[in-house]
Amino acid sequence: DSVPDDDGMADSSGAAYVFTIPSSPPTLRVIGKKTIITSKGRYSLKGSAADADGDLLRVEARDTRPAGRTTYRSARGTTRWSYRAPLRSGRNVVKIRAVDATGKQSRITRVTIQKR
Repeated sequence: DSVPDDDGMADSSGAAYVFTIPSSPPTLRVIGKKTIITSKGRYSLKGSAADADGDLLRVEARDTRPAGRTTYRSARGTTRWSYRAPLRSGRNVVKIRAVDATGKQSRITRVTIQKR
């Protein structure tokens, strides 16, 4: 088929448009063990994240102590990221996720850090 251009001439280049709708959630990887024992006051977690749609926005982490904390904090970096978790004595759990520009999230990865 042809479509007339602004001058009324037939334009055989077509009027087809291709739209890509982002549909894949990002993926997240944590490097190292998921259960850690340390005497340090902070522990650095590292990993990588990717998004098949190319719209990876951020990696974020949430410390579950003090109890009831619901706010995620941004990690440093995206495709290669790091996060310094503040630790309290006892069991600390850090939840990490990746988020893309459409709001889709990776599965949450939990890392348990036991501070002596």
